[in-house]
Amino acid sequence: MAGHRRGGLNRPAGGFAALAALLSLAASPACAQPASLLSLGGIVLKPNEYVSEFDVRTWGLTILAVCRIPRGWRITAGTDGSFGGSLAGQAGVGAAALGQRDLGRLQGMFLVRGPIGGRHDRPQGDRPATFAGTVTIGTYGVDAPGRRGDLDASRITLAPAARCPAPE
Repeated sequence: MAGHRRGGLNRPAGGFAALAALLSLAASPACAQPASLLSLGGIVLKPNEYVSEFDVRTWGLTILAVCRIPRGWRITAGTDGSFGGSLAGQAGVGAAALGQRDLGRLQGMFLVRGPIGGRHDRPQGDRPATFAGTVTIGTYGVDAPGRRGDLDASRITLAPAARCPAPE
């Protein structure tokens, strides 16, 4: 055919194939950030104390699932539509509060992806810390508001996981 160039359209050889290969690689699970189980730990209680509430602000995480809800607790998790999020829990009644022996129930509570750009324990420029929050600690037999303790990055752990653990 007159005027027809060999190879069809005037484009670099293999250009579309290379683009398709790059797109498939970028969409592959190997390039996706792995999921992790988020746990609350490092909370030190005296024998007569308990945890009744926690509130953690997150930055750069995708919250995939609430994996575990301690009996008698309300758990909320979500994001603000950008990079900010919140993980919170509250005992519904005093009997549901978690004493020293029950703190393991705060392990593997959330399945998350991220954090974007890696974990950072302190604010960096206009980026807040990846995790910051509080825990409310009460005293058995004392009918008064509990004291607030910090839940910083040192008390929040991430462990690689593909899914939530099986229910207990």
